[in-house]
Amino acid sequence: MIKKLRIKIIATSLAAIFILLAGIIAIINIINFTMVANDADVILEMIEIGKGQFGTSLRPPEERQDNKDQLGPNSPEIEFSTRYFTYAFNDKGEVKQIAYRMSAYSEEEAQEWAVKLKNGNSRQGWTKSSYRYKVYNIGNDTYVTVIDQGRELGPSYRVLWISLIWICLGLIIAFIVLLVLSKKFVRPIEESNKKQENFVTEASNELKNPLTVIALENAQLSESKENYESTSAIDKQLKKLFALTVALDKLSTTKKNKYKEKSINLSELISKEIDAYSKKFEENNILVNKQINENVYCFGDEDMLQEMLYEIFENVYYFAKSKFTASLSDNNSRISIVFENDADNLPTGDLDRIFERFYKGSESNGKGLGLSVVKEIVSIHNGKVMAQSKEGIFSLKIEL
Repeated sequence: MIKKLRIKIIATSLAAIFILLAGIIAIINIINFTMVANDADVILEMIEIGKGQFGTSLRPPEERQDNKDQLGPNSPEIEFSTRYFTYAFNDKGEVKQIAYRMSAYSEEEAQEWAVKLKNGNSRQGWTKSSYRYKVYNIGNDTYVTVIDQGRELGPSYRVLWISLIWICLGLIIAFIVLLVLSKKFVRPIEESNKKQENFVTEASNELKNPLTVIALENAQLSESKENYESTSAIDKQLKKLFALTVALDKLSTTKKNKYKEKSINLSELISKEIDAYSKKFEENNILVNKQINENVYCFGDEDMLQEMLYEIFENVYYFAKSKFTASLSDNNSRISIVFENDADNLPTGDLDRIFERFYKGSESNGKGLGLSVVKEIVSIHNGKVMAQSKEGIFSLKIEL
């Protein structure tokens, strides 16, 4: 239980940290790439205004004094640094080169590329990962301009990779910190569990002696007919208390018992235990349905597994209305055991609490320890047990 709780704390915390970091980094990178795209669109608009180019000749320095300190697309150097090409298509589909300032692709490749973009569905966007394009009309002609934004995208991709690396490093650091701190988080619960276990052991031992004395005294008093009514009531309560001490003993000794592992034919064990319990099921008119695969073996402690089945069948005996189904199957080295029975007033919501010590449903007359013993035994066998209730059917699934 403590181990699972630590795993849950670590997993939940890491998930929250990952979502937070991923959200922040995603926003930063989206803004970053959006700004690069917006800058590229400004340059494309400038080229569109120039009818496919920045101008027939580059402006002399004296004409660029008013914006010489500007950055990005407004920089006076943008005309010199931008690598781009523009092709125009008339209404007959004839192509004409307007501008070609690119070294990565030949003029023939650029023209073929422009044709594909002109015939595409989009009028503006990214092409070949680092090139921004725009398809626009001037008069009756269609223009296609493509600009190289690889240099501008380089820093953005570096930021992206650095962000991903920091996410990984952040999660590793958070995992190490949580691994250490989670011990402190669960320590109060661990101490509480130990106190509860000690209480169960001490209560079981302390109850036995006085109960035995009371039982002997009551037996002597019952010999007198005058005391019969009173002693019968006491005897009834004594039986309940003795049953409680037995249950407490089971709970306290399950962990202490040495685990005696051997190969067990689980198919035979479950069938045999159901047959041994068949008379009690018949008393309550419970129809039993066995769906047991043959020759399903597991490694485990046979005595513990018998005790587990006893506690489950006791539960079925007291709560089942009319039917009980037991199924056993194995798949990929995992064994699945499912017990189902119909019942009234089934609990809803989180059913993990039914495995807690001393948990009792509103209709229960038990001690609230049976399913705690089941969970303890399953845990010792490195398995897991789950409970479910749906449409009047209570289901207990065990995986080994």
